[in-house]
Amino acid sequence: GEFDVVWSLEMAEHIPQRERFLGEINRMLNKNHGRLAMVTWCKKDGVLDFDEEIALYYISEWYNLPRWVSMERWASLGPQCGFEPTTPQDWSKGIRPLQFWGDILKTSLEPKNIIGLVQIGDSGVKAGAAAALMGYGFLKDFIKFGAMRMDVRST
Repeated sequence: GEFDVVWSLEMAEHIPQRERFLGEINRMLNKNHGRLAMVTWCKKDGVLDFDEEIALYYISEWYNLPRWVSMERWASLGPQCGFEPTTPQDWSKGIRPLQFWGDILKTSLEPKNIIGLVQIGDSGVKAGAAAALMGYGFLKDFIKFGAMRMDVRST
């Protein structure tokens, strides 16, 4: 590959074929020192409560996302796709997600924006509701902002 670094910012959660995604990134990276830097929304590792599963289901439906995976799952896919083993980091607290998603929700509920959401129709209302569920997920700590560095496995 020709690239030294690929930076994936809040995009990987939209990819349903995760192994294929990582394999293609690996193909593009320099085999001597290539690196993927990635941050993505994830679910907590382990079993979710019923309300957590329901919240993720509706966020996925309303944001058109595939099934959520954990940071640990992303990290476990790396070696299968030609990367060195990695340890993911939880950046959730550092990005102040409750403030971010709260601001989105507050902005969407301003009178001038409610008209626009209604004009957009169902999708606008669902996007606002999904923002509220994202805030709920970060508040209850079942949604994570996962960060990881994946280095190409030396050949």
